[in-house]
Amino acid sequence: MDESVYFRRLVLITLLCVFPSIYCKDVCAKKTPCRCEFPNGTYIDFTPSAKNIAFKSLTSYEPLSRGEARLTTFYYHPCHDIMMDTKNSPTWNPCDKPSALCWQYSSWNNTLPDTLTKLQEGYEYIGSSNYSEFAEDGSYIKYLNPPSQTLVFLVCAESDDRLEIKDLSDPSTIKLIFYSRNACLQPDHSKLDISTWNIPLIQIACKTLLSMTNAENSTRTTTV
Repeated sequence: MDESVYFRRLVLITLLCVFPSIYCKDVCAKKTPCRCEFPNGTYIDFTPSAKNIAFKSLTSYEPLSRGEARLTTFYYHPCHDIMMDTKNSPTWNPCDKPSALCWQYSSWNNTLPDTLTKLQEGYEYIGSSNYSEFAEDGSYIKYLNPPSQTLVFLVCAESDDRLEIKDLSDPSTIKLIFYSRNACLQPDHSKLDISTWNIPLIQIACKTLLSMTNAENSTRTTTV
């Protein structure tokens, strides 16, 4: 067999082995801040959750030493940024602009019986829908706020939308959980229509086979 023909066949085999892993990689590609799609047509889309005009919020209580305690509240609105009500905020609030995520924290002293004294209060802007990206497997959305980030893990749940804290041990990477029926993986039957497919692998393989055929025909003609 002519070396050039052997080489072309080797290239074809390589293309057939390598390209599927590139073009068929199981990645949920971001389409909007609330939707990502897998190559097989399935998708995650919790756009309906954004119809709520208010933030989803959760508050956690953490007792500290010396009779002090900390209250932490996270506010989350998926898909697009909205304004937070800051009219009654006693301190400077960086969440006074449209955002997807805001963090409110305060510390209290309860050493006196039946008395709570606020020691400190603050707000921190931690995310915008304009600066977000889906995990490759669609399991969470990363909201970038360099040098920090917030990960909102998506959990399919047949219940009303609910926000929970997952992990706050690393201040540079806040981890929250968003439970929603809209976070469930959905089928897209339209992607099963082969007429809508765009498969570069087939195009490349056909061109390579045509090149191989021409090369073999040329070799035979020369030999004769």
